[in-house]
Amino acid sequence: LTNGRAKDITGKFTVEGQSFQFLAPAHGSQKITVKVPKAFSPGQVHKLDQPWTLEANGGSFNGAFKETVVAIPKFTGDWARIPAMAFPCYSKTKLNEDRGYAGDFEATFQAAWTPEQLSIRVAVTDDCLTADDGPGCRWNYDVCQIFMDTRCSARTNGKNVFDDDDYDYALMPTVDGKACQVVFTR
Repeated sequence: LTNGRAKDITGKFTVEGQSFQFLAPAHGSQKITVKVPKAFSPGQVHKLDQPWTLEANGGSFNGAFKETVVAIPKFTGDWARIPAMAFPCYSKTKLNEDRGYAGDFEATFQAAWTPEQLSIRVAVTDDCLTADDGPGCRWNYDVCQIFMDTRCSARTNGKNVFDDDDYDYALMPTVDGKACQVVFTR
């Protein structure tokens, strides 16, 4: 929790029935680890809504932590044991179109981890392959874009820009449709 004020904040912080002594120095922060109310099942999107109360410096403040959570299981070497998740697929037909329309293709992904790496597996089913042999104008062709903000810093720095902990991968099918190539990373 971050204190953006020019004076210390002291008091009691309560969330999910757990209370913590709160002491955040001026322009400083305090880390609090809160147990979630239940284990999240892999292969599902969960909505986390945790009301909190801060009683500090003679006042009481309320709010809620609202997050979308996906549990990623440990990889055992067998993709059949990792649940696949569907995600919304949209086709754009007009330049500068905000979202597009629900497309005529389907996609699922699986994610798993080991102590050394995060693995992501994507399956796309489309009756029409639009591929090119290079990264130029990749937005004109079939592409799967994976973006990761590894420290969720976009929320804390208040900026809508890439920074040193962001990773962006563009994966495109080869022209023959038999393989996939990474054509852009950042």
